[in-house]
Amino acid sequence: MCGIATFSKDLREGLVAVRGRLDTPVLCMDDGTAPFAYPSEVRFRIRDSNPRDYVLAADFLNINQIDAAILQHEFGIFGGESGVYVLALARRLRMPLITALHTVVAAPTPHQRKIILEELIDQLLQDGP
Repeated sequence: MCGIATFSKDLREGLVAVRGRLDTPVLCMDDGTAPFAYPSEVRFRIRDSNPRDYVLAADFLNINQIDAAILQHEFGIFGGESGVYVLALARRLRMPLITALHTVVAAPTPHQRKIILEELIDQLLQDGP
């Protein structure tokens, strides 16, 4: 368990409590350090170091016609330099993307700035009204 997993679980349970039974599949990050027994709502695992998994995760969400994706962002949980692999998922989605930034870096590196400000937020703005 981690804080983001707990946050995600609570968010999912809150959505179900407000809206009733929803199809809310969970996609989890897998760093390959230990096998986990995930609950049934975890329907897809993204191996953090495998760029192709991020594309397949987006395809999974698109194929299942999910209404909106909620991304829990934290530097260090996604693969590639500064978590750049997550952009492959964000770019490929065909639904609105909601992002929770769990850490806001006061002085981001140029690469972090590029990922968050120039790419991820641009993707979010494209999904807007």
